[in-house]
Amino acid sequence: MSQNKLDELIRDSDLKYDIIQNLKASDNFSFLNAGNDRVVAKRYDENRIYKIEENPHQNVREFNLYNNDNQKLRTKLLEVTGKGDDYRWIKCPVSNFNVTEEEKIRFVNNLIIEYGLIPKDFSPKDIGRVNGDIVIIDYGYGFQEREDEICGLSDIVT
Repeated sequence: MSQNKLDELIRDSDLKYDIIQNLKASDNFSFLNAGNDRVVAKRYDENRIYKIEENPHQNVREFNLYNNDNQKLRTKLLEVTGKGDDYRWIKCPVSNFNVTEEEKIRFVNNLIIEYGLIPKDFSPKDIGRVNGDIVIIDYGYGFQEREDEICGLSDIVT
């Protein structure tokens, strides 16, 4: 299944319910989760997840934050490996949530100390592990204060 097939599945689906139903009916995607603004699905034929949005503000922000000039910060964020033309979907590696509470606290403390960044709309479930590294899984709402300065982003969509 091509990326265009995903675009076809969501193009005419403005409602999250419709997107979920289309994904569940698909032979190539597995519905994983739905938040307030996004649906997350996994492709059966690759080890990637797709974050799908009706209004892609979070996807635009995650794509831009991950692709910023701050290489050190990038290592703390879930990799974004692809996107749709309209940002309605972004592609990321599959992560797991095998991170202890102590590791999460240490990770967030280091993020605050090293960068002065505090994730907006943050919860412990937003931290996971990819290839042994602890990363922020969901950072679509960005960070409180200093985001532009630290990430070199001045005209990011909010």
